[in-house]
Amino acid sequence: MKRPLLLATVALAMGLFAAVGWWLAMMGTATPAGAATLCAPAASYSIQDAIDDAGDGDTVRIVYGTWHETLVITEDITLQGGWNKDCTVQTYTDPSYTVIDGDASGSVVCITDGSEATLESLTLTNGQAQKGGGVYVLSASPTLSNVVVTSNVISPTGSSLAQAAYGGGVFVHNGTITLTDSDITFNTSHPSHSGYCFGGGLALYGPYGAEGKAVLEGTCILSNTNPSDSQLHAGGLYLHPYSQVTSSRGPTT
Repeated sequence: MKRPLLLATVALAMGLFAAVGWWLAMMGTATPAGAATLCAPAASYSIQDAIDDAGDGDTVRIVYGTWHETLVITEDITLQGGWNKDCTVQTYTDPSYTVIDGDASGSVVCITDGSEATLESLTLTNGQAQKGGGVYVLSASPTLSNVVVTSNVISPTGSSLAQAAYGGGVFVHNGTITLTDSDITFNTSHPSHSGYCFGGGLALYGPYGAEGKAVLEGTCILSNTNPSDSQLHAGGLYLHPYSQVTSSRGPTT
């Protein structure tokens, strides 16, 4: 009867397999666990909750629909719109199906602290802030791919230059934003405020060494306006000295 020998052989093989797996892990060649994927929003779990739970390399899959939030991102994460309620299938890549509405309560998305976040297949709308009604970037380098930044508002806090507003759609200071196949449209200044406004669509700001930069690839900046009494400078794109834009036609300074 050879069953004990067979069992001993199987046990030895399993032991060797475990030992090899341990050795590979110690050598750093084992298959990594992989980045986490979070699904939002869900019951009692907002998009911001998912962002807060995410770490570098993680992806937050956003269920398609209109969601009323303002978001703060400080990690190197990906936000991806268009997913079904279980986040198992990306039903839509068209950004119009996944809308983040800021309810005029601040920038729709703030990206700071060195983040290299990626936003995909989203519409960012109805933000209102002094800087960056749609997207506010400070000391970060995010990428927006297939994103629409539309109908956001900037409001000066007073009539002096120190109280001026910047970037109805997008504001960048000390960082680089990459916009790929995206649109910045119909952003504006607040109709009841007077004062200075710079860049109805996109404003790049900062002194030498901390300037704002943008890389535009297949991106449209269109129909950004100023219906108020404020003094709007550069309705579409404002470049502070030393700031730079690079597009498919080459750099613009």
